Amino acid sequence: MLVCLVAVILGYKPFVQSQFAAIDPRAVTAGVESSGETAVMGLGLVIAVAYILRPLTLLLFYFSFEGGVRAIAAVAGGESIGTLPLYLLYAFERKTRREVREFKLGARIRDEVLAAPDDEPEYDLLIASCRPKDWNHSLTISYDGRLYEVVRQFETDPPRRFVYLLKKAPLSKVVRGLHLYDPDEGITAESVNVP
Repeated sequence: MLVCLVAVILGYKPFVQSQFAAIDPRAVTAGVESSGETAVMGLGLVIAVAYILRPLTLLLFYFSFEGGVRAIAAVAGGESIGTLPLYLLYAFERKTRREVREFKLGARIRDEVLAAPDDEPEYDLLIASCRPKDWNHSLTISYDGRLYEVVRQFETDPPRRFVYLLKKAPLSKVVRGLHLYDPDEGITAESVNVP
């Protein structure tokens, strides 16, 4: 805040001098003869407004104001607020990273749900998805009126790279979190867990 204010103050005098140097002295003299001191004062006001409206001056004023707000927040609330330009840069980078990740994962398609073969003891249901899910071993998955728990997960070839093996949850299982599964959730939105 202080650095920007000092830069605004110190930059004013050289700006005014350069502007007055660019004006033809005969025009100033003619203005003084016709309108008196009012012409010189009006010229000074125009130069001051021109200085304030310069992009660099506006930027310095913005950072001075933002610095003041951040200082007040730090002193009064004990909280450190980030600067807006860096936040915007961070938001742009995060959005770009998300879009690149989405592009690399490929098109969104419906999940494939397969019942396990009768002779398969490891799992009861296989779900292959085009997007990773935030499923873990403590989450209970509800699908088609039954409760399942994740036994294993792994990656394979596209388009459905993320494979989840689920086993029917025992009746004695404590349900810590419940996810109501829909095979179309990979197309529309992220999965939602119900605590």
